Amino acid sequence: MESYALSLLKSMLKIYSPTGSEHQLAKFLSGEMARLGFTVDIDAAGNVVGSLGEGPEVLMCGHMDTVRGRLPVKVREGRIYGRGSVDAKGPLAAIITAAKLYAQSRGSLKVVVAAVVDEEGYSRGVKHLISYLPKPICAFFGEPSNTYGITVGYKGALSADIIVKTQTGHVASSELYVNAAELAYEVWLKIKEEASRRSKPESRFHSLDAALTHVASKRRPGVLPDECSISVNLRLPPNMTCEETASLLQRWVAEAASPYPSAAAEAFIKDCVEAFQVAPTAPPVRALQRAIIKVLGRPPAILRKTGTGDVNVASSKWDIPMAVYGPGDSKLDHTPEENLAIQDYFDSIKVYAQALRELESLHRRVDQ
Repeated sequence: MESYALSLLKSMLKIYSPTGSEHQLAKFLSGEMARLGFTVDIDAAGNVVGSLGEGPEVLMCGHMDTVRGRLPVKVREGRIYGRGSVDAKGPLAAIITAAKLYAQSRGSLKVVVAAVVDEEGYSRGVKHLISYLPKPICAFFGEPSNTYGITVGYKGALSADIIVKTQTGHVASSELYVNAAELAYEVWLKIKEEASRRSKPESRFHSLDAALTHVASKRRPGVLPDECSISVNLRLPPNMTCEETASLLQRWVAEAASPYPSAAAEAFIKDCVEAFQVAPTAPPVRALQRAIIKVLGRPPAILRKTGTGDVNVASSKWDIPMAVYGPGDSKLDHTPEENLAIQDYFDSIKVYAQALRELESLHRRVDQ
């Protein structure tokens, strides 16, 4: 199976699939999963959804899209290089292969594998998936966790555009007017300051983080800008909800603009997803813990990450236990050096397959 697993991953890496352009990879995976015996379909969002077996349903979800930027696919010194090897075609290929391995052992769970679109965007794929898929008993999401780690927490995320408007004037009389670009910068400094006040040096997971992601203003020769827009991304700790953070952001923007009666500033929320947390004692986490000990012979690491993923979206609708696992070092996400240790990839397949067996055992005990 290792030879097939490496061939599968290599083929996936050779298909460039940045967010919005996943259709070619979806077509390939649909055909590949059908050959493996999956009952498979491509849904209206472009997700590939396949199932194996009968019984209580377990979802295993990974994403097909990557950030933009082509990287040469190569195997060298026990590692495979390519865009998506870590984030997250490696974990997705491991899920597909592990589901097949588990089905061959005649397990009593039905495994639903979903390869979704737009995770690096606004999670359009998983949002569509959870709108029609029957609620499973639990779910695994494929993201890099260094093979021996299990991720039980992700921060929430809020994206917003802030528009600043002022009255324009001649640049030679700049002291008479409010410069929209300068005021937008003041708004950003206010947001950054408020986020810093809510940071916890001992834990980034429990801190509010703020990033400025875009700046644009109208520019005409000799005239001060009268409109400027900035985009911000806030990463939310578990104790801050989307509703609370949106309200705070609106207040901070208003306070920054309040000294300038002739100016107006407003925040427009584009997207927000709540933070995700699951107890380390939850069945999918326990199943992965047991599997890592049996397969790797070492204790697992429990991780809480500052990123945000599709698991956040799914957990906002489904009140079921979920866990995040996969091969790869997340520090290599989105970098020009993205690569995956091939042995770690093989090990993660075994861990996932064993975790399904452990989950089957745990589920059987609950039913008895």
